[in-house]
Amino acid sequence: MLKRILVPVDGSEEGELVFGAVRDLYTVTGCTVVLCHVRGTGEDVPVSPDYLEHARSRLAALLDPREPTACAICIVETQGAVVQSLVDVACEEQAELIAMTPYGASGMSDLVLGTVAYNLLRKAPIPVLSFRPSESALTQAPKALLSRILVALDGSALSLKTVPMVLRMLGETRPEVCLLYVAHPGEGSAETAPAEHDALREGRQLFEDAGCAVTCVIVPGRSVTQVILEEARDRNVSMLALASHGRGGLVRLALGGVAFELMRQSPLPLFIVR
Repeated sequence: MLKRILVPVDGSEEGELVFGAVRDLYTVTGCTVVLCHVRGTGEDVPVSPDYLEHARSRLAALLDPREPTACAICIVETQGAVVQSLVDVACEEQAELIAMTPYGASGMSDLVLGTVAYNLLRKAPIPVLSFRPSESALTQAPKALLSRILVALDGSALSLKTVPMVLRMLGETRPEVCLLYVAHPGEGSAETAPAEHDALREGRQLFEDAGCAVTCVIVPGRSVTQVILEEARDRNVSMLALASHGRGGLVRLALGGVAFELMRQSPLPLFIVR
């Protein structure tokens, strides 16, 4: 179960829309939240001196409206290169997840949409939850984020690392899980491929042992991104999860342009395990 989450903020309202996802995770894990603001070396949109305290108050009221002072929320402010600073803070604070939005008002806005995001995915020693800003995120019922999850596997042992990390994030919640394998040309079709590849079978066993209802799906397609987006839409999932490296298409998916395409195109939170 998650114990500490690092939440980068940049002083913008857009950046704080990740608080809806943090609330969902707090509801099922009771985790400590570490709010972190990095003053980038080229940052030209300074935040007010008391911004982090106000942000803590707003987050606490969202996490527990009845007793906001009972929420464990830490504040960290530092300066330097954004990616390395976040990695350092994550290690120092023993965080187990970085939850962030892709848009903001300062240097932090590069986190998901440019080279900073690429480097964070390569360097962060813990999973990253990229949460696209949405006003409705703050008004959805708790646990909405974790109601139905699509986990993309590529058949490698490395991609299976996603499964235990997803289970840690779930706390006591047991959502519906769809395990997706995208079959590339030459691997057959959904009709001719085996019902479950080894990774799908092992992943299914892990989720079922934890009490989750699991569906395994094999879909042929050249575009991993489009297959994932279409399956996510058709199955009405609430989150996408995948490894940042593996073999085949998922190497490109998490470490190349396809990952950024998913972040830009998908309205869903993206949980990436390194």
